[in-house]
Amino acid sequence: VASLTLFQANAGAARLAKIRAQDHRVCLSALDGAICLDTAYSRRIKATGNYVARFPQTDFWSMSGTLPTGLTFTGGFLSSGATIAGTPTVAGTYTFAVKVVMHTFGSAGFGDFMEKTYQLKVVGITTTSPLPDYTTGMPYSESIDISG
Repeated sequence: VASLTLFQANAGAARLAKIRAQDHRVCLSALDGAICLDTAYSRRIKATGNYVARFPQTDFWSMSGTLPTGLTFTGGFLSSGATIAGTPTVAGTYTFAVKVVMHTFGSAGFGDFMEKTYQLKVVGITTTSPLPDYTTGMPYSESIDISG
C-alpha cells in the first residue's frame, strides 16, 4: 500500500466498495398495484440477498405510512418475510414503506437493511345503494360509481 499513488489507492478502494455493496445488496419483492374493494387480499413481502436470515435467524420487519383500511401488517422478528392481509373496505390510493433489517439476532439495531415504498390502489364499485328495479319494455338508465 505504501508504494501506491493516491490515485491508485482511491481506485482500489472504489473497486472494493463496489464489490462489497453488491455483496450486501438487499431487494424486497413487489406488491400488486391495484387491489379490489371488499375482496380478501394477502401477500407476503420477501427479502432477497446474500445475508437474508435463514431459520433460526430472524430479520426485523417494520412498516410506516398508511395501509388501506381493512388491511393489517404482520412484521417483527421473522425469517419468512412480512405479510399484508385483510379485506380493503375503502377505495383510494395508499402509500406506505416496508423496512427490513437483516440478521437482527433478537435486536432491531444492526445489519444490512432495505426500505421500499409501496403504493396500493383500492378499486371497485363504490355505489352504496342498490340499483332500481327494471320495468320490461321501458328505457333504463342508472349511474354506477366506480373507483380505479
